[in-house]
Amino acid sequence: MRPSLYSTGAASQDINDIARNRKVWLRSIDTAIREIEKTGHIDIVNVHCDDYYVFDLLTRGTKRWNIIYSLHNPYTENKKDIIELVNKNDINCVVLSSSHKEDYSMINRLRVIPFGVDVFSSPYSLFPLSRVNVTPRLFILRMLKERNKDYLVTVGRISENKGIHSCIKLALETNYSLIIAGPPRNRDEYLYFERYVAPYVDGKKIIYFGTCNEIDKEELLMYSVGFLNFSGFENKRWKEPYGRAWIEGMACGTPAICHNWASMSEQIEDGINGYLFSTFQEAKEKVQSIERIDRLSCRSFASGHFDFRHHASEMEAFFLEVGKA
Repeated sequence: MRPSLYSTGAASQDINDIARNRKVWLRSIDTAIREIEKTGHIDIVNVHCDDYYVFDLLTRGTKRWNIIYSLHNPYTENKKDIIELVNKNDINCVVLSSSHKEDYSMINRLRVIPFGVDVFSSPYSLFPLSRVNVTPRLFILRMLKERNKDYLVTVGRISENKGIHSCIKLALETNYSLIIAGPPRNRDEYLYFERYVAPYVDGKKIIYFGTCNEIDKEELLMYSVGFLNFSGFENKRWKEPYGRAWIEGMACGTPAICHNWASMSEQIEDGINGYLFSTFQEAKEKVQSIERIDRLSCRSFASGHFDFRHHASEMEAFFLEVGKA
């Protein structure tokens, strides 16, 4: 029999939305927990938010909950109180990679279960934009195709942590254009965008697409020659727990060029589904070789290692294990 599950939080929810609606959100969590206490039909509570109040609510009463804490972000000092509560109550935790596990080595109960993507449903292209005999849906891709121009892509938050300025610098030293998709989400990221990104955007060589929906993202990924990832390059304190965007790129047939930092060596097999680099010059050399990577091999690698069915199977097994404990 499968354990019944209640899940709190949303990893993809905008942090500003959470902040604006914090009181309402916490009241809803409190109400939900009280309802669960009344029914007694929940075997596992899966917490996806880094909020001390939620853990305090779940551990302060007489009810003994089976809690799984799914961690999505790197360790910071403001999680210290949560982790003390987690260890005190023997709460099971899920992290996304071995590197992520090292980041949280102070936690007693840790299980590594990487995210997955729907590889089978992801569209893919065996060739980059200049070599396909189709007309792209997105205007910016049609414009590039008219110029017979291939491009690199980076998708994610516009921040120093993600190394977007370094992506721009690299693109400027290659024959490729660069499409940047993603938003700045707080004051520091807006300042970074204004200083290190906006001045270089010309709509031809450096193109800022902004926030994209899933359909737009798939098209941007599938026709790109490669996904650029400089995560942790400009700020070594940032340790990427897991890279979902470039794995989505692999599912679309696009290899990744990744800074060899934190979890990247767990996701990139050099020369198979992309390249790893440690220096800017090395990144430049790897980009020049990116079209040697077999795009179907990228998709096969994603299917074999990162399909969501693997994630679902491992999570279900973990839920059953915790539910029986």
